[in-house]
Amino acid sequence: MKDNFDVDVNYYRNAIKKACIDTLEDSATIAVAETQLRTPVKTGALRRSMTHSDVNELNMSVDIGSSLSYAKFVEEGYTHKYGKHIDGKWTIRDGITIADNEMPKILRKKLQ
Repeated sequence: MKDNFDVDVNYYRNAIKKACIDTLEDSATIAVAETQLRTPVKTGALRRSMTHSDVNELNMSVDIGSSLSYAKFVEEGYTHKYGKHIDGKWTIRDGITIADNEMPKILRKKLQ
């Protein structure tokens, strides 16, 4: 027979886990939106390709980025074939930083 304490612990454990997962999902959505705002546009393909994965509940993580092969070069920079260095735009990094700063506020709201 379970006592009320066991039931309460499981209830709160599940509620906290759900709040964390929901916070990661919301933060990933913010990160993608911020990344898209900062992504340079030539054709719009890179901007449209920015997305996030589902939340990995085991690691409590989410991936943000693009599957386009040149996204890494836009993000991190590269050396042009004629030797000129092109600086990266850090759009993903900056988008994640902004979303990361919002996470405590989002989590507090979800735990209330």
